[in-house]
Amino acid sequence: MDFFISSHDMGDPFFWIQSILISLAQGGFILGGLIFLGLGLLITYSEIFMGKDQRITKAKIIGVRVENSKTTSSNQNMYYPVFEYVGDNGQITQAESLSGSSYLRNKIPGSFVKVKVDADTQDWVSPVGLVWLIISIIFIGVGGGMIFGAATFAKITFITIGVWGLFFLQIALKVRKSKIIIPKGLRGTKESFKIRLNHQKNDKRRTLPLLSAQDVAILLKKEDLLQQRLYPLVLLVAMTIIAGGYYLYDKEKKFIESANVTTGKYVKGNGGYTKIIYRDESNRKLSYRDEFARFFPSSFSVNSGSKVRVYYLPKSPSEVVVNRDIWQGLYYKLLMGIGLLVLIQSTISSIRRKSRMSRI
Repeated sequence: MDFFISSHDMGDPFFWIQSILISLAQGGFILGGLIFLGLGLLITYSEIFMGKDQRITKAKIIGVRVENSKTTSSNQNMYYPVFEYVGDNGQITQAESLSGSSYLRNKIPGSFVKVKVDADTQDWVSPVGLVWLIISIIFIGVGGGMIFGAATFAKITFITIGVWGLFFLQIALKVRKSKIIIPKGLRGTKESFKIRLNHQKNDKRRTLPLLSAQDVAILLKKEDLLQQRLYPLVLLVAMTIIAGGYYLYDKEKKFIESANVTTGKYVKGNGGYTKIIYRDESNRKLSYRDEFARFFPSSFSVNSGSKVRVYYLPKSPSEVVVNRDIWQGLYYKLLMGIGLLVLIQSTISSIRRKSRMSRI
């Protein structure tokens, strides 16, 4: 953090405009990161910890309610399983699922799953699984990454702090005026909220059509046929990603092998980039804008004056590849890795689909 700025920059109007715009962008990313982080922590807490009136039990899926794609915001059919389980009184209890998704394969009638039951609303349960934990970990990672990236994107000065303060103050005032937060005296109890929410869900959910095991089997067969037809296209995309990653990696490797090597020095800029000053074989002073310096561990924390190896073409010294040590070609390797994962996963899924379709 470099809180103070030079007197030269203080008198530069462009510096003020640039600093304010960058600070606003940072504030927006930090707000987004806080939202993702908060949601991730909330989901993790709700999945791992249980209240004193909650328990986990085994339940049987007896049907699936379907909400037509025309009435959903995602333009996809939403599926909600309906369960049967042994209630607290020892009797069979039928319950609706608090959550649903467009994925049908994990909602096959006749299969058994674990659900979380709340004593106050036993006719509404939450399926227990790793999906929400994985989602929460992704949210926490994305949120933390956004906050960290925004905070380190550019140096933090008193201008940054001032802009952030005004930014979040404006958001707080808008939230207060919008009456999202209910005054303490007007808030209902937790039990009354659950009862009201339960009635609202009942009115909407129980009107949805209920699919039988045969209905679900027909839908899954259609889904398998469609995905199997798309498999060659997915295979082509995966191989293109792998080939593209390898082409870029090989191109950079050949560039380094044929390039001249010199030592450059980092000079930090005001924005999210770091400038490198270097000299070619004729001792001509050149500069290169290293916009990816902050995205590599080898150059993330460099200071002004830090040295770095620079590869440049003798015939075109302005064409540069910066040395990243063991991280050289990292993004191209990641690209090949992603393509390989897609290739393996899609092939395994295709084999499983063929096996299922042969039994129908």
